[in-house]
Amino acid sequence: MWTHFWDMHSGGGLKEPWQHIYIEAPMEQAKSVFYNRFGHNPDRVTCTCCGNDYSISEEETLADVTWYQRNCDTGWFYVDSDEEVTDMTDERFPQPRGVVWDTDAQQHVVDGRVVECRHVERPSKRALKTERYQTLDEYLQQDILVIYDSEISDYEKSVKVPEQGYIWV
Repeated sequence: MWTHFWDMHSGGGLKEPWQHIYIEAPMEQAKSVFYNRFGHNPDRVTCTCCGNDYSISEEETLADVTWYQRNCDTGWFYVDSDEEVTDMTDERFPQPRGVVWDTDAQQHVVDGRVVECRHVERPSKRALKTERYQTLDEYLQQDILVIYDSEISDYEKSVKVPEQGYIWV
C-alpha cells in the first residue's frame, strides 16, 4: 500500500520542502512514519479557515496513488473481462452509456455487466492544454519525496501520533 500526503498550503505555505510526499505503507503506519520523519501530525489543522494541512489518500501501487498528479486518463472497464467500455456519452466526462447504480449490490452496471472506473496510463482527455501526461518514471524525477518500505524502520511504523493543532469536532 502507498499513502500520499498532499500539502494543502493551509496557513499560507508548505509545511515541508515537498508538496507531495509518498510513503510505502498503509495509511495509519504512514502517518506514524510521517510524524517520525517530520515531527508533526499530518492530520493537523494549522489554520481553521484554511482546513487540513494535508489531503491524505491511500492506493495499492505508486502508479495508482500518483495518477492524478501525472494527468492520467480514467476509463470504465467490465469487471468480468477487464475490457474497456468504449461507448461513452461524452469524451470530457467519460461515463458509459446506460450506466446504472445497483443499490443492492452497491456497484455500477452497464447492460447487466458490472463496471468499474480506474486510471489508465495515457493522457487525460480532461487535462488543460498546459498539463502534460507523465509516466511514473518521469514524475519521480520531479521535486517530490518518495519513502520506500525498505527505508522505514519498524519503530517508525508503530509510534502513536499525538493530536496537534486545531481539531475538527
